[in-house]
Amino acid sequence: THEFKTPLSSILLASSYLNKQESITKDKKLEKYTQIIIDQSKKLNSHIEKILDIAKADNSPLEMVKTNVAILPILQEVIDNMQLKHQNLEIIINAKNNFLIDADTFHFTNIIYNLIDNSIKYCDENPKILINLYKKEDYIYLDFVDNGIGVEGKNISFIFDKFYRVQSKKSNEVNGFGLGLFYVKKICTQHGWKIFATNNNDKGITISIKIPLK
Repeated sequence: THEFKTPLSSILLASSYLNKQESITKDKKLEKYTQIIIDQSKKLNSHIEKILDIAKADNSPLEMVKTNVAILPILQEVIDNMQLKHQNLEIIINAKNNFLIDADTFHFTNIIYNLIDNSIKYCDENPKILINLYKKEDYIYLDFVDNGIGVEGKNISFIFDKFYRVQSKKSNEVNGFGLGLFYVKKICTQHGWKIFATNNNDKGITISIKIPLK
């Protein structure tokens, strides 16, 4: 905990001080960027707490605070933040309607972030992601279709396993522990949702979340 929180506290203190400087407050763009650093540092601090909770209660349910959550605003918030970091990132949302779901806002936001981040990491060209949001029968579907390197058919069923990382040239370049998709599935399972992955016909994969209508 100390190794995580000490540098993060320094970032928060420095960025808060920076945000009060006259040269920053006079420049709206710089003020916006420093505020993003502060907000995302606070969010990271919250993430660290949640990850520690997962480590302490690995086989136990995580605490959920469920409310009525609108899907589209959360999608847009995550996309806006990701595009600040990855300027060549192209994301299209295909949705005829917004939907309200019963979800924990914090964990649902993390699901979206993890899925988009994964698609970016495992792409060997400019990342393009199509997000389909639609209703089919008694379920809401949220599909993330990417143009990444894909996964061999024999391995795709394992991508949600803890510590599992697909062996490829690209995966050797990506830092990680194979916990992102494990966390995503854990959260989906606790919400009573289904999540599954399929290979696309041309390239990349589609990860789909199946959410029962209230």
